[in-house]
Amino acid sequence: MVEDVCTEDTMATTAVPEPVAASAEGSAALLNHCLLTMDLIDAACKQRESLEAELHALRHTITGMTLKLAAATADVSRARYQSFHDGLTSLPNRQLFISTLADALADKPPEAASVAVLYFDLDGFKSVNDLHGHQFGDQLLRIVGARLLRGIRAADMACRMGGDEFACLLIGVATKNLSVIASKLHDMIAATATIGETEIRIYPSIGIAEYPVDGMTAHELLHSADVAMYAEKQRRIASLAGAAAAR
Repeated sequence: MVEDVCTEDTMATTAVPEPVAASAEGSAALLNHCLLTMDLIDAACKQRESLEAELHALRHTITGMTLKLAAATADVSRARYQSFHDGLTSLPNRQLFISTLADALADKPPEAASVAVLYFDLDGFKSVNDLHGHQFGDQLLRIVGARLLRGIRAADMACRMGGDEFACLLIGVATKNLSVIASKLHDMIAATATIGETEIRIYPSIGIAEYPVDGMTAHELLHSADVAMYAEKQRRIASLAGAAAAR
């Protein structure tokens, strides 16, 4: 009996180290797993930081490119505006006027509303420049341009053709009303203008040309209006000379 007990005790004693060894191996494996997991997390964090830095740089680049694109677009718009508008009065210039007139004629079916051109020249403007100086003359041109713009409808166009010459494009105005509009614009331009301490009145000569009687193309209409304006100026000069002689 004693031998059996001793044998069991011996067996029990030799069996104890096995779970202890297994536990140590498991702990080592767990530790290695944790270290590997931490390495992976650290690598993932570094990768995320790198991607965030790249994204920030990309956003900065996109913002810069967007600003440059906006500036370039604004430059193009400004250049386009300047190429089609008069720098002194901000009215459309001769090039835009002719283009718009040509488009109106090209789009006009025979039964459509009328298309007409009024051509203006300021009588005695050179004398005003010589007497008061070019800055004074420029201000007077601005006033004339603004008055023309106020005197026409939004659908019409007023432009500065160059020098002291202006023009208006009227669409959809009955023939009988063209002279009425011309008279109204004449009176608006001829109203007293105050520049600094100087009051001045300047009178326009106005020529009228209407499609298709006076021309079929933009250049023909402008030429006819210019000829009519010059004839009106000559009549005015003759009338003034006759009135002076009668005194």
